[in-house]
Amino acid sequence: MDAARGPRVLVISGAAGVGKSTTAFEVSALLSDGDVGHGLIDTDELDRIFPVPPDLAALTERNLRGVWEGLRERGVERLILVGVHFDRAAELEWVARAVPGATFTLVRLVASERTTLDRVRRRELGSGLEAQLTRTRLQMQEQAADRRTEVHVVAADGRTVTEVARDVLAVAGWGADGAGARGSGAGRAYATIASMPPESRHLTESIERPAAEVYDFAANPANLPRWAPGLGTSVEQIDGRWFVETASGRVGFAFVERNDFGVLDHEVTLPSGDVVYNPMRVVPYGDGCEVVFTVRRLPGMSEADFARDCALVQADLTRLKRGVEAGA
Repeated sequence: MDAARGPRVLVISGAAGVGKSTTAFEVSALLSDGDVGHGLIDTDELDRIFPVPPDLAALTERNLRGVWEGLRERGVERLILVGVHFDRAAELEWVARAVPGATFTLVRLVASERTTLDRVRRRELGSGLEAQLTRTRLQMQEQAADRRTEVHVVAADGRTVTEVARDVLAVAGWGADGAGARGSGAGRAYATIASMPPESRHLTESIERPAAEVYDFAANPANLPRWAPGLGTSVEQIDGRWFVETASGRVGFAFVERNDFGVLDHEVTLPSGDVVYNPMRVVPYGDGCEVVFTVRRLPGMSEADFARDCALVQADLTRLKRGVEAGA
């Protein structure tokens, strides 16, 4: 092990059902294909015990330390660690004690509420389904409110597990320098990630309100801060044009003309003068509707930045859903 650098820990967090373990196994497979040495620990397996002892956290830390020491003795420098809330400071504090000298890359997976709960239903086949659905909803709400910049958010909705795993690896940068790898294939996993072509992703969110109601709310630029705070925290109308105040300066915003087809395409004019066109639709579905937003990868945008953009848009769509369903 490189004693000066210490172990590198890739933390994959996210609500139960979002696909953390599946993604972690795929990350491991890609690293193995690239001959990159690593270990993988799903923290759910560190403390399965009943009755639950009062010192459960101490037991979990002890077990993690023991597993890590075994991996370290065999030359492992990189550790994939999976857990719902393991990007929190309180969790990282004891993880750092169990894995001394570690540096952390924090990745949180997100997906629409519909997708995540459907995955929970497919996974939980026993008597614990309703309790897990309740926990998952709470976890999603807590994590949607947490927008720390040190946590890299990766969208896991409507994509293959390999695509999600490649985004996670792009954030971590593992395989780029060959450190800790075995053999001449050390860079292959990263090379596969870096060579992915430009793309668009269609992000969706189902909303249990009539399409016309959702359209009316979302089509009003004055409502933007209520469901898309990442775009800007305040809006104003000047001479018939809408502007959003962002950290980078004033941004122009314009929807297409109101229509009967649920089309909410809009242009965002950046401070540089560049215009970004964003396709968006509200599609009736039964008594409710589905909102579809297309995120396009801009020229020169890295995999990690594109993944973060997609995740932020998905969080905005979830916020739109909750706001409209609550009668915003």
